[in-house]
Amino acid sequence: MANPFHNRKAQWATYVAFFGLLALIPVFMDDTFTVNLLARFLVLGMLALSVSLVWGFGGILSLGQGIAFGLAAYGMGMTMQMQAQDPESAPIPSFMLTNELTQLPALWEPFWHTPTGIILALVVPTLFFLVFGALIFQARLAGVFVAIVTLAMLSAWYSMAFDMQPYTAGFNGISPPNPLRLGDHVIDPYSNETFWIALAILAATTLSL
Repeated sequence: MANPFHNRKAQWATYVAFFGLLALIPVFMDDTFTVNLLARFLVLGMLALSVSLVWGFGGILSLGQGIAFGLAAYGMGMTMQMQAQDPESAPIPSFMLTNELTQLPALWEPFWHTPTGIILALVVPTLFFLVFGALIFQARLAGVFVAIVTLAMLSAWYSMAFDMQPYTAGFNGISPPNPLRLGDHVIDPYSNETFWIALAILAATTLSL
């Protein structure tokens, strides 16, 4: 009897059936809170998938996968926060005013433009890991040393975000008051659309491996 784990057709059929069943959840569930919670799980599934790719396929134990995840999340949070600000009457987020900042930091200026903010949320963590990964491979680190270095880098980013409270909102993080707007379209985080978008991205990344 052939091993089904080595059967590509059986694997693809299983993936298609699995993601197809997940796509039906919002159709039969009338609880927006649960749909939003499941969408969050799908997003975290992308983080888990990256760990599986690096560790499971590459054999490299990276404890710093949360860096890219956090940088991208902050980039999107900054973009959504600036969508809620008015350049004339309210150019500075409230948490910055609480921390006695009198003008918007230059780091935040590009996020007035939504497409630029989304691009930065994707490009910045990608470039960081390209450079960081190149340095690790150039130093010929392997095994537990990679785990130690990536964990140390994660701790450094966490400490920096925590200590730079006027710019990052510290421990609380950024909580944009409004959903993401793309032109005239609003992406409600509690909608079925958000669930399906997260599911589609997770399915695409899973099936592309």
